Amino acid sequence: MKKIGLIIILLVSVCAVKAQTGSVLQEIVLSVPAIDSSKIDPYLHFCGISRDTVLNCLDNEYSQKETAIWRKHIKIQSTGAKEIKIVFRKFILSPNAKVSFYTDSLQYQYQGAYFVHKPDSSFISDFLRGENCTIAIEIPIDEFDKNQILISQIKHFTESFEDAVKRTDYSCLIDVNCSEGNDWCDQKRSVAIYYFTQNGIDYLCSGALVNNYQNNFAQYFLTARHCTNKTIDWSNTEFYFNYQKPSCNGGSGWHSDYYRVQGSQLVEYCDYTWSDNAILLITEPIPIQANVYYAGVDITNRSLGDKVTIIHHPAGLPKKITSGKLQNFVGPRWEIYWDNGNTFGGSSGAPVFLNNNKRVIANNASSTPGYDCSNNYRQSWVGKVKACSGIENILFGNSGLESYAGIDPIKDCQSTLSLQGDFYSTHEYDATLDGLTIQAGNTITVSNATFHQDANYTLTAGTEIVFLPGTVIEAGANFTAKISPCSISVISCGTHSSNYKSIENSNDEDAEYDEERIIAHLVTETLIIDENLLEDLNVYPNPTSGELRIESNGLRIRSVDIFDIFGRNLGINAQIHSDNSENAVVINISQLSVGIYFLRINTEVGQVLKKVLKE
Repeated sequence: MKKIGLIIILLVSVCAVKAQTGSVLQEIVLSVPAIDSSKIDPYLHFCGISRDTVLNCLDNEYSQKETAIWRKHIKIQSTGAKEIKIVFRKFILSPNAKVSFYTDSLQYQYQGAYFVHKPDSSFISDFLRGENCTIAIEIPIDEFDKNQILISQIKHFTESFEDAVKRTDYSCLIDVNCSEGNDWCDQKRSVAIYYFTQNGIDYLCSGALVNNYQNNFAQYFLTARHCTNKTIDWSNTEFYFNYQKPSCNGGSGWHSDYYRVQGSQLVEYCDYTWSDNAILLITEPIPIQANVYYAGVDITNRSLGDKVTIIHHPAGLPKKITSGKLQNFVGPRWEIYWDNGNTFGGSSGAPVFLNNNKRVIANNASSTPGYDCSNNYRQSWVGKVKACSGIENILFGNSGLESYAGIDPIKDCQSTLSLQGDFYSTHEYDATLDGLTIQAGNTITVSNATFHQDANYTLTAGTEIVFLPGTVIEAGANFTAKISPCSISVISCGTHSSNYKSIENSNDEDAEYDEERIIAHLVTETLIIDENLLEDLNVYPNPTSGELRIESNGLRIRSVDIFDIFGRNLGINAQIHSDNSENAVVINISQLSVGIYFLRINTEVGQVLKKVLKE
């Protein structure tokens, strides 16, 4: 008998047990969901399901009061999930209230004094790996009545990022921080991956911030209509900017809460049977430290053979870049042939840029979920922005323009800026971007902001920089504030020297060996450039057929990694003396094939790269 709806078997059990700390632990257990696959949209990238779960976290059941502190621990299990998210209808914290999220260890912690509350007081946790998490709440009793923490949904994700990468061939895709992305510094900062729920099912798509003729920083987000046509609760849409590998095929690029905003409104669209465009308005202000860009738009006529580029999140992967050319015109759409890279499910909605002016001309309207690099299909249909009169009216108005440039919130030198939230190292998303300058023409006001360890920021303002209570600068943060006029030469991206394609799970031994690419990929800290120190660090015998010995002559070695010529960490353990008394490290590479390898020697003052030959 054919199923007629999404079937979710939801069994919730609640019990109290003693946690290891001696506190009472409330447990919420959700059973494995059963999903009718016929109700999953075949044109969207499926992530999981959302299950309504109403829970007032601040009721007194299972709570404890001691030393003027109200405490409660809640363990939530969504059986079988690879990852979960917790949706809070209300998340209001008093200044000294703390909420911590644990899986195997502490993942996130929020204190009211530094937490940036959403306009509607809702909140969605970031990804929590595994099927369960524990929420620990601590509130001073005299502040208790100022807090609200109400859970409304549990998001159950059926596949983790790591699982998806391992089972699928993505070797034809190109990381946006390979050399192919060097000329697209501004445009790649406009692109985001976003998550949304339709009829209880969670999906993801791509899209981009776009400028408008007024240059007013309205947070318009261009995507595909087929990504939005059944969404009901727009407050739960989530947008992740700068989700990309920090270097070409380097680092995990895992989703980071640092650059996430929540909530949107559907402003205008043209149906997916026509040009398949949609414009959302992101409602939560995007923090200036997210380093985003509002892309320019072009609605002039095009010609066959015009070269184009798409920046996107295929299958929910870290940001990729793909290039091709227009090969067919069909009414409100163009067909594009991709000659360098490809698009897959999750690329839907991504911006298509015209190469000669780097402005958006369309959004991706067709990417088939389930495809990977083993398929030979290299075409996509894209929806023309010009074909959607409603969107054209929003973006161009009666200006008479047919094309306009993008705009950068930092380089534009706005008169005043208010900074808040978390500031992390730019190396999280761009290994060669050694800091970010945030500038204002007159005044910068900093409040409820935390500059974390390794953060690397310079603040400049023409008149004054004001630090209000609640600002924290952690040890190890590289932070400068100065009175200075704005500069048009602010650097927003690093330069990546590789033309090497992404190889999430590729074993392509025929890939081109590029030593500059390897060096750019392996350097994650400051390289040692003191000639004397380099001479003191000796690796021998080189060439070798078995053991390598590293003598440091007084320079403390923390760890050693060994990589092949494709930049893959081979995971070979080095024997490091616990007190480094002999200033020596031994590595056995006898099991490796004959060839060239790289040692990354991590010392107390930086990194040294050494090339070795295995005979």
